[in-house]
Amino acid sequence: MTELPEGWAEASIADIIGPSGLFADGDWVERKDQDSTGEVRLTQLADVGEATWRDRSNRRLTMATAEALRCTFLKRGDVLVARMPDPLGRACLFPGDPGPAVTVVDVCVIRPSVTGAAPRWLMWFLNAPRARFQIEALQSGTTRKRVSRRNLGTIVLPVPPIGEQERIVAVIEEQFSRPDAAEAGLRGAARHAEGYSSAVLSAAVDRTDANEVRVADLADFVTDGDHRPPKRVPQGVPHLTAKHIRNGRVTIDGCTFVSPEGFEQTRRRYEPCAGDVIVTCVGTIGETAVVPEGLTFSADRNLAAIRTIPGVDARFVRIALSAPRLQQTIRNASGSTAQPHLYLRDLRELVLRLPTLDEQRSIVAEVERQLSILDSLSAAIDRALDRSRRLRRAILERAFTGRLVPQDPADEPASVLLERIAAERAAEQPTRRVRRRAEMQAT
Repeated sequence: MTELPEGWAEASIADIIGPSGLFADGDWVERKDQDSTGEVRLTQLADVGEATWRDRSNRRLTMATAEALRCTFLKRGDVLVARMPDPLGRACLFPGDPGPAVTVVDVCVIRPSVTGAAPRWLMWFLNAPRARFQIEALQSGTTRKRVSRRNLGTIVLPVPPIGEQERIVAVIEEQFSRPDAAEAGLRGAARHAEGYSSAVLSAAVDRTDANEVRVADLADFVTDGDHRPPKRVPQGVPHLTAKHIRNGRVTIDGCTFVSPEGFEQTRRRYEPCAGDVIVTCVGTIGETAVVPEGLTFSADRNLAAIRTIPGVDARFVRIALSAPRLQQTIRNASGSTAQPHLYLRDLRELVLRLPTLDEQRSIVAEVERQLSILDSLSAAIDRALDRSRRLRRAILERAFTGRLVPQDPADEPASVLLERIAAERAAEQPTRRVRRRAEMQAT
């Protein structure tokens, strides 16, 4: 860590809690323990944003169940830390609820002691780049990254005097108010652009004067990729999955590879050709793209393919499948299974309104023109949001290196604060040992 400003000290998260505070995982509450009519709110990962309480959960349990499970009840101002992505380690303050609340095991609860760190200052630090860097180094797991409470406790903080902590928080929140307002406006513009995009697609393909045609009747074939793809290799033929169909395009970014021999296997089921319409059919369903010229790839089972017959423009089919009406039909066909799945039989039965080939081409040209304008707007919004995120990171970096507010020599040094917390902890240890001994004798 860089040289500390005058009056600051270093400590771990565990060091600043103190005996009168709380540093605990949430509770293990299973589905069978939950009751939608219960009076206790079950806070979840979805509720924890970056310095933002999202208020997305509607899970509940009864007071009797919460007490039987010995749940830890949340208090207003508790720092909630997400032990799973995305992103890992994001933190917010619990705002308090009309009724009692507990949280799930994947959320860590930090309640600094009365003499410890200011909760809002700790929350902002956990969302700052230097905390995220430490959390990434402490994460574990392969498929789903997580960070343990024990490892969270080892994160080292630069601790300013308590008075300076409060001044830092005030300036952070004052300076963040401007990007907050700007980002809200940008996200509103993005929603309007998305709505306009849907309107463009609907107006283009939902015509009452066109013939209704099943996908099966406008295609040479409808199939999907290999259900048992070969072993991946460091280099070779790109092997694409649903995540490689983005924004109406096929991308090989971040793909894995199969050997030429492996490609010989996958191409026996489906060999992609330029002009094929690709539809994601497992997990993320309904994303579409047309295979471009010159791209060779191996297709996974979560990609379906439609090869259109003469007289049908593949680009028009893609646009029709992306329009709101058919997207809703695709979602309905998936049902409520744990993993969304668009079966080939349902894809073949989808009905499009198909005008003449000349009209199809005219519609494609107009839709692409209008969507290109929206793409440019969306790109500008993304650039502005990225600038705002970089500004936030810079503010937090200044805050936790002592460059956001001036130091006040009259503040009690942080080293004195940490010594007081350590003394309180040492004084509490004999009491805990006596209490533990009494509990053991009683049993």
